[in-house]
This record gives sequence, C-alpha cells and structure tokens, in this order.
Amino acid sequence: MLGRRASVAVWIALMIPVLTMALSLGVEVASWEATKVSLQRTADVSATAGALNYQNTLNAQTAATAAARMAQLNGASGTASPGWSTTCSGTCTSPCAGTLTDNQITVKVKSCSGLVTDSDTMVQVTVQEPIGAWVSQFFDATTTYTLSASATSELVSSAAPPTGAGAIQPCLLALSTSGQINGAGSSDFTMPDCTMVSNGTISFSGAGTLDTAGFFAGATISIPAWFTISGTQYPNSGTIPDPYANYTVLQNALTAAAGLTGVTNIACGSVNGVNGTAGQYTGNNNCNGSNVLPNGGRCVTGSNNTITCTMYPGNYGSWVISAGGPFVFNLQPGLYLFNGPITLTQSATVNGSAVTLITAGSFSVTGTVNWTVSAPTIAQAASVTPTSVPGVAVATKTTTAVTVSGAAAFDIEGLLYFPNAQFNTSGLSNVGASCLVIVASSIITTGNQSYNGNCGSLGLPAFTSVAGSSSVAAQVVQ
Repeated sequence: MLGRRASVAVWIALMIPVLTMALSLGVEVASWEATKVSLQRTADVSATAGALNYQNTLNAQTAATAAARMAQLNGASGTASPGWSTTCSGTCTSPCAGTLTDNQITVKVKSCSGLVTDSDTMVQVTVQEPIGAWVSQFFDATTTYTLSASATSELVSSAAPPTGAGAIQPCLLALSTSGQINGAGSSDFTMPDCTMVSNGTISFSGAGTLDTAGFFAGATISIPAWFTISGTQYPNSGTIPDPYANYTVLQNALTAAAGLTGVTNIACGSVNGVNGTAGQYTGNNNCNGSNVLPNGGRCVTGSNNTITCTMYPGNYGSWVISAGGPFVFNLQPGLYLFNGPITLTQSATVNGSAVTLITAGSFSVTGTVNWTVSAPTIAQAASVTPTSVPGVAVATKTTTAVTVSGAAAFDIEGLLYFPNAQFNTSGLSNVGASCLVIVASSIITTGNQSYNGNCGSLGLPAFTSVAGSSSVAAQVVQ
C-alpha cells in the first residue's frame, strides 16, 4: 500500500510541470483570442468613424486620418505623420483607392467599388498588434506573433418612398423652379385622384372649385379663400425632377424628330384648288394643293365642303392648317414624327387611337378644333413599325409656348410632354377622358378643366408628387 502511494506521488510530481505548462499555454492562447476580439472592435469602430467623416467632408485623406486617430484612441499604435498615397484623381469613373499607412494601422478609402452599390465609398481599416510568445516558444521557437483584424464600412444610400398625398400621381407638373401653375377667371378643376405639382409657385385668381388630391409647390401657393377647395396645400415642399427625362423610347423619338431631313410638309387651306377630280371639292380648299399627303395619306372633299384626310404613321415636316375647312383628320395607329411645327387653326377635327405625335417644332391648336387622340398601350406601341411610345400622346422639346385655346373639345388620353415650354390653355372642357398627364415648364390655364392621372394602363411610367426621402448610413459590410 505504501509503495502504491509512493508511485502516485512520483507520478503527480512528474505531471505538475506538464500540467502547469498546459495551463499556461491555455492562458496564453486565451489572451491571444481576447486581443483578437479587441482588435476587431477597434477595426470596426475605426472603419465606421472614417466612413462617417467621409460623408461629412467628401475628402478621402481626411476620412482616412480620422479612422487612424480612432484606432489610436482604442489602443492601436500609430504615428503623428502617417503616409498617404492614392490612385484616384478627381471624381472617380472606375474603382480607385487612397491608402494611409500609420505604423500598425492601415486605412484604405475605396471609391466606386462598393459591395452594396458599385458607386458607394468604403473605408477599410486594418490594425495589427505584436504579442509576445511565452509558453508557445518552447514548441516552435517563435518569440513574437503579430495579430491583425480588418473591417470595412460602406456608405450605403437608401431611399424611402413618399407617403400620403405625396405618393399620389400628379396630373399637372410645372418643372421650372421659376415657373408656375396659374389659373385665372372661372377655374373649375375636377381631378380628385391626382395632384397638381409646381417646382415654382401655384396661384389662382377669380373664382371656382378646385377638387384635387393635393397641391404641391416648391415655393408659395396662393388660392383665394372664396375658392372651394378639396386637397391639402403643401407650399415649400421641395422639387421633383423631370419624371420622363430617362424614358428612353420617348427621348429617342424626340431626338429622331429633330434629326429628320428630306421630309414633306402638310399645308391645308385655301390654296391651289383641284378642279374636276372625282370625290374632291372643285374649289380651292384642300391640302398640299393636290389632297395627296406624305406616307400614303389622302384627303377627299365631300359635298358639304368637309375635307376628310387619312394620315399614316411616318416622318413629316410641318403640319399647318392656315385657312379653310372644315377639316377632319383620321390618324391611323402609330408614331408620327414632325421636324417642324404643328399648327392647327380654323375648324378641324383630329381623331386617333394608339397614336403618338412627336415634333421638334412648336405645337398650337386654336380655333374650333375637336381633338380626340389616345396614346398607345405597350402592346399597341409594339405592334407598329417603327415602335411607338407607350402612354405618350404629344411631345416636343420646343421652348416656344404651347397653346391650346378655343377648342370645342380636347380629349386626350396619355401624356402631353412640353418640358421646356409654357403650356397655355383656355376655353377647354372635359380635358382627358380617362387619363391625362401634362408636364411643362409652366402651366397657365383659363376655364374649366377635368383631369385623371391614372395612365398606368397605357404603360406610362408613374411618378409621385414629392421626391422620396433619402439617407446615407455607414454599415460594416466586411
């Protein structure tokens, strides 16, 4: 028994150094892990600090320095004068980076190379710390190890859509910040499902009823107290950009119209009559002197002296009715491109379904003109050659004021797009049978108007009355 006890004592004596070394190694490894966790926290907070600094200063070197200083405050070893180098020059168009070296701290500010969004800026911080090897050196003779940790913080943009009335589709949008939506005389507006928006001002005079889902202006709103109003007023509510500036098929059509050459005009009036031709009035009241129009179109004069013209999609010069009439133009479905002005006066009726008219010139409809035109749906636009523009009825980039006045009816379904011109309307009623969106530099109205902005069935891109709120936050992404 005594011998057995002595054997155990000897075994314990032999194991004590081994157990002590194992315990010491465990403590040493645990300290490494604790240091690693501490380094990672330092890298995380420093990368976030650098990203926030860049958000405020937009200066990569300043942001990198702020990140390094934050790392030093958390125990990392740095210097008073860190080094800086960069591959970026001005606004980046491709990924580039600036690098700050500060002893045991390295900071990279990466531009145009975000992980969430390509255009985001990221700040990457790497911190190192040497740590002594005590017990472990007996196994591999290494006396010092260098631990490191890295973190990358990205400035991530996010947008929140508008809510309430601000989320509703406008029927009327005046784009110019110095422009206006102005109503004079007796103004009765029926547009309960859409809003009116001006990047400038909104003002009315006279009397009337304004039934809208809301009024939004970048500046002031002035509506007399005696008006009957539905819809809340939101003055100084900011501005919104042209919602169709990036509507590619529309912008391409406008460019194509401006570049037309070798095209034929349409001129209708009391000139160069056709005598004795079957089906045509034997007087001097016709179109183009022969009642033959471009792209296979033709006019026929009936016994009541009404000139009925069939028009087909294609390229044209100008379209001018200067005298005579009555005229009836039946537009076949498709895309009509005009290099010159569209000026319709006198007594005329224009009918068209699934039609888009694009002109590089001015647009003026005056006199007794019945205008009944609907824009194409996506399917209808794709079914014609060349492809038409879904949801767009009439568009021009002219800076000349667009005028629609004295019309017996102006029933439009779709978009009227005049982003650079003032749109003047007077004497109209029942504007837009089921949907109408007017986008112009300014909108000046007189008389009764009726609008409905729900053009989604036509494939017209929707937009809201105010811009959504946006925010930028620093997020650790690596």
